[in-house]
Amino acid sequence: MGNWYSTTQPERLGLDANWLNTAEWQSLATSFASKGYHLYKYDAKRRRAYPPDAERNLDSEYPYARIVEDCSADKEARLEFPVSRGMRVWPARDSLGHEVMIRLITKAGDPPDEWLIYKKLQEIFDDPRNHTLPAVAEAFYECCAFVVTPRWDTNAIGRTEIFYDNLAQILDMTETFLEGLEFLHENRIAHCNIREENMVMNALTDMYQGYHHLRDRAEVQYAFIDFGSAIIFPEDTDISQALIPRPVDASILDEGTTKQEMYNPFTEDVRLLMRVLQNHVRHIDCQVRGIESLFRNVLKPTSRPTASGTLASLRKIRQVYSESHLASSPKYLFWEPDGRHTPLKRFSPKLYAAYKYL
Repeated sequence: MGNWYSTTQPERLGLDANWLNTAEWQSLATSFASKGYHLYKYDAKRRRAYPPDAERNLDSEYPYARIVEDCSADKEARLEFPVSRGMRVWPARDSLGHEVMIRLITKAGDPPDEWLIYKKLQEIFDDPRNHTLPAVAEAFYECCAFVVTPRWDTNAIGRTEIFYDNLAQILDMTETFLEGLEFLHENRIAHCNIREENMVMNALTDMYQGYHHLRDRAEVQYAFIDFGSAIIFPEDTDISQALIPRPVDASILDEGTTKQEMYNPFTEDVRLLMRVLQNHVRHIDCQVRGIESLFRNVLKPTSRPTASGTLASLRKIRQVYSESHLASSPKYLFWEPDGRHTPLKRFSPKLYAAYKYL
């Protein structure tokens, strides 16, 4: 385990680190198998990991992802795992056939914020506003501590093949992530790494198939993952006044900022989330007035938004419209800064044809 590269040291990152970490993960296969978790197998030629021979469970219920059947010749192909994501996580299949992710949290005996955050989130997991994944198990090996969570699809908000059937589904997704961020902030947790690949939904699908109704309100769930960069503050912290040094690898949104500048991680969480969401939400302003101004105001360089305030503004916009109006299909697929939003038909005739038969 001594060769494991740490993602907290950016200067050590790179392809070599990925290959070393792959070897470390594979060295743990026997240990995890004894605990009922069968690691995905690494294919060095393709530089990807593929499901083990253990039988798959197709009747997964929460907290495990929905596994959607389709006409793919290789039904396991959808589950392949790019090794470039294997720095801190590795996929596995448990003894009951559920797809899970195993995450390296820390060296045992010296818990960082991520370990404390997982513990905190498990204590308050029953709150319906807690839009994170549950830890279904913990494991310890030599000097390292691991957490096992269900495996859900990454890039859940922007997959063009997983259709938003109507305006309500777009607003539901936006509201869920804002509510989840509000909940984190109420518990003094700043995520600090909000991006599409850290926002997941409860489905495992084939990247090359189109899917309808996966975003139905009665079945879909969304969650934040990856708290490796997150910070937990004392309960009495005034989050409007919180300031920390900007880490070297942090995203920079404000004009004129430097990597050394002090910044408010809670404010930046909101702006990062809205920046991620805008390409998939902002284009519905022609059907849901007020969405454009909401994004514009939050993303202004001088703005200092809060999750609770942004969520309240979204709900105020939404309440003006009837459910029948929000049942309408969105006219566009993506938002474009120049206002020439991408119609589904122009983006992909094949997808447009499928979309017509919702």
